[in-house]
Amino acid sequence: MSWPASGPKALDAATPILQPGHYEITRDITGSFQIDADDVSLDLGGYTIICAADTPGISAPERKRVIVRNGTITDCRIAVNAPYGENITIDHIKIVDTTFMAVNLSCGSHNNVRHVHIENVTGDPEENYGVGINGLGSYSTIEDSIILNVNHPEPGHEGVAIIVSDGETAVTIRRTTLLNRLSKNNIGLWVAENSSVVIDGGYIKGFERPLEGPGKVEYVQPCKSFYIGALHLAGCR
Repeated sequence: MSWPASGPKALDAATPILQPGHYEITRDITGSFQIDADDVSLDLGGYTIICAADTPGISAPERKRVIVRNGTITDCRIAVNAPYGENITIDHIKIVDTTFMAVNLSCGSHNNVRHVHIENVTGDPEENYGVGINGLGSYSTIEDSIILNVNHPEPGHEGVAIIVSDGETAVTIRRTTLLNRLSKNNIGLWVAENSSVVIDGGYIKGFERPLEGPGKVEYVQPCKSFYIGALHLAGCR
């Protein structure tokens, strides 16, 4: 992506983004941003997006080469909704107090989530799950991130920190911590059928079921860099 010499376009209210370019938020904003263009960089400028009603904080389905960075998104049902996308980057974003999903990148590819802090996904009573990251997409990476306290209040329903969705392959989870401090229904990492993930350092702690699913999981050495609970996980390649 290349940006115009004039610099980013300033945004002081929630508005649809219809053209490629570099946009920057200039204050805390209550509302939702719909990205309907490829080649968009949205810089939160250190400010906060506060969701309104059930709309996502940032929505960019089926988009390519979108970057969201540098700020906080809070009080959402879904904070970042970008399924079926390609080359979506979420960088240095804090997501707090979502009910259904913090990030949805399902059915995409070549996405990057880095330096993201997700905290308190409480679980929507109308849904079966509360999810930190729902799908990363094939050939995608999450690194240097933290997902803290993903739960669901209803018996028989589940909170899942990360779901690697059906058919997503060549996913890498690097130096990422999944931590739960609440004793409710929860899973750390679910790897679905026909999916594959490589774990390269990090922690999964405090979940009733730390790692589940029929998909393929591999571990990069050194083995001691990845822990489930108090014990390191065997099976490093």
